[in-house]
Amino acid sequence: MNEVMKSLLSHQSIRAYTEQMVEEEKINQIIQAVQCRQRRTGTTVQENGRTLRRIFISIHMTITRKFRKC
Repeated sequence: MNEVMKSLLSHQSIRAYTEQMVEEEKINQIIQAVQCRQRRTGTTVQENGRTLRRIFISIHMTITRKFRKC
């Protein structure tokens, strides 16, 4: 079985969040995956890495603040 299928079949949802920040390497991988996916589907909208990073960090901080209040 290939690695993608192993990953999909062994996926587990996380029901709680920690205050641990996401490593920069993982953020870069997410940005690359988004950019790669856009090219393959023929999407004409293009965001640069800096914009995607800003959006991702904003979402991360919003989620972090929301769950701190709980």
